[in-house]
Amino acid sequence: MSKKLLSNELLIGIAAMIISLSTLLVFAYQTHLIRKQQFRSVYPHLNLIHMNSGSADYQFVLRNQGIGPAFITALKVKEPNGKTYDNLVQYMRHKIAKKDSIRWKYSDLSIGALVQEKEEVILFELFDGEDSVSPGHQKNALQAANKLRQILTNDSLQITISYKSIYEESWTINNSSMPIKN
Repeated sequence: MSKKLLSNELLIGIAAMIISLSTLLVFAYQTHLIRKQQFRSVYPHLNLIHMNSGSADYQFVLRNQGIGPAFITALKVKEPNGKTYDNLVQYMRHKIAKKDSIRWKYSDLSIGALVQEKEEVILFELFDGEDSVSPGHQKNALQAANKLRQILTNDSLQITISYKSIYEESWTINNSSMPIKN
């Protein structure tokens, strides 16, 4: 028997290994694409929005404009002087004295809260109490709404909210930016 440099069996074996390796690479790439698609199919996108600015119906809203729920992991309110608060309600109670004419109601946002897809959480709005001039509007409602908006739109006030998707991807928003992936 004469030795051939490359026998038929060896060629078939090498071809089978190349095909197997190529199949493994295609499978790994497909898995990567599927995982990427899964992460993009659940993308919570929170925004802080001032609604009805300049009217007596002013509202400060947290809206999930993305796809999928957002789990709140951190919340911080920081004044220009460096004083920080664990939530917006503490900050507002500090800024608006009890004797002030602004009557407001709120939804407290806390760590562990869930903001569903397409959900709006009205963080602050005016309260229509007994001394309302008409339903939904308190006396001097426009002045109160403007004062409430001014407190919340202070350029040097930093409101920072961190949240996660169901796939544990993390983002942070503040009152002056789009969500930033951590």
